[in-house]
Amino acid sequence: MKNKKVKVLYNQTSDAKIRLINKLKNMDNQNRPKVGVSVIIYKDNKILMLKRIGAHGSGTWSFPGGHLEFGEEIEDAVRREVREETGVEIKNIQQVTFTNDIFVKKANII
Repeated sequence: MKNKKVKVLYNQTSDAKIRLINKLKNMDNQNRPKVGVSVIIYKDNKILMLKRIGAHGSGTWSFPGGHLEFGEEIEDAVRREVREETGVEIKNIQQVTFTNDIFVKKANII
């Protein structure tokens, strides 16, 4: 499925974007930029939050979410992450805001 989406993307993009996509496809997974999605689910004046376990921030509360897979549309990632984490199928997805947060790994200093 992912390959089909990437092929469609090739047909709809400029040469510069195609070169960038090819470069990203050839990067090893460790060096590829990672995009995260987070979902605020609001229904009946309630907001769904999850308590994190076994991940960064373990024991804290957060909205459902995770990483965008390579070639995946944002809306598809949102649906998949919510389904994986809660078993809930969502509809009426609205993009509210985006941030561009860059996290740099700190080297171990002795």
